[in-house]
Amino acid sequence: MSGLQDKHWKHPAIKILARCLRGERLWQTISASLLLLISTWLVWWALPHWSGLMALIPLILSTWWILRLAPWRPLRNQQLFTILRESPEQIVWVYGLVNQMSPYGFRFMKQGILYFKLRDGSEISLSVPGERIKLISRFLNRVLPHALFGYTAERQWAWEKNPAEMNSI
Repeated sequence: MSGLQDKHWKHPAIKILARCLRGERLWQTISASLLLLISTWLVWWALPHWSGLMALIPLILSTWWILRLAPWRPLRNQQLFTILRESPEQIVWVYGLVNQMSPYGFRFMKQGILYFKLRDGSEISLSVPGERIKLISRFLNRVLPHALFGYTAERQWAWEKNPAEMNSI
């Protein structure tokens, strides 16, 4: 049986994915909170006679966004983990790209992005440490034996043409 099972939750690759998802969720929550504060202050400053009414709009929108992010929700309920656990056949292609910043020839930073391409044409991307992409890909290759791994121009072309037929390549 493919897909994420209970025994997989202690694997180092899953722990890395969880840490990356937690970090992204944290930054999204911080951004939404900052937008809440800045937009409320701008409305209060720009429209003092309408401040009570107008301050409610950014307050309601930002609060909705923070609740949508739900930073208190368990990571196992995140979209990526839900797909890996309940319907792994939706993932048809996985590949990672590593970006290196090397100013003046000195390696400064190595950051990777892991792409999960889904059967319905959507994708999930996750920022991962560059040196961990290989470990995560090897683990996911065992969990998702039906999916294609690695980037090629032919796979990109097939993906753009018909994502549901990716397994026939």
